[in-house]
Amino acid sequence: MMQQKLRQRSTILTVSVNYQDSAQKPVGKNAPNFIHPWMEPLLSEVFYCFTSAGTILFNKHVLSVFMFPAPNLLLCFQMVVAVSILHILHAFRFIHLQKLTWPMVRLWLPLDILFVLMNVSGFFALRKLTSGMFTVLKNLSNLFTIIGDYVILHRTYSWHVHACLGLMVLSTITGAVTDLSFSREGYAWQLVNCVFTSAYSLYMSKTVSSSLYSRCMAAAAASSYFPVASSSSSSSCVSLFA
Repeated sequence: MMQQKLRQRSTILTVSVNYQDSAQKPVGKNAPNFIHPWMEPLLSEVFYCFTSAGTILFNKHVLSVFMFPAPNLLLCFQMVVAVSILHILHAFRFIHLQKLTWPMVRLWLPLDILFVLMNVSGFFALRKLTSGMFTVLKNLSNLFTIIGDYVILHRTYSWHVHACLGLMVLSTITGAVTDLSFSREGYAWQLVNCVFTSAYSLYMSKTVSSSLYSRCMAAAAASSYFPVASSSSSSSCVSLFA
């Protein structure tokens, strides 16, 4: 019995290491291998900036110009499109989607709830604010995130980060003072959106950096190949969230 448990633990550990190694390498022959390592984060940031700005402008146009009455339906449509794109990329082996298991659901469910609340509150704020003011006020989420990092995760930052944060807060204050289309409802929704955005960032940072994340990933990877061996790790992962 003891040898079987040791064999199960060694199997999970081996699968976990193989999974981490495979996650760092391109998946399949179609994965790009011509990009330098320092270019990957730069391209990711550039792509994120374009998609973020494009999404804000598109949603503002739909909600304000066309007066679309159902922002929640628009959010659901965009989620379906995002999930479909991920599955298409997974089918062509550009990315790897982890198998859906109960421990993974328990791990990411709070993050998903925060993500939905963040987007819903952002939709309601965008209906009452201009696109520029929405982007400027969203910088307040950085202030909440820094405070949460210090209070919850006990992290500290250099004065360069605090200087940049001060400039963001100053731009938010000056933008709010000179806002000609002031909307109390829009500002209230934007404040709620900043709180949910900070909570989303903090929870993701804490989850990914925790040992529980690695344990659940190992259990999920092991369940694809060794269902019996992964049962003990899955149950222990779920019990930590109970």
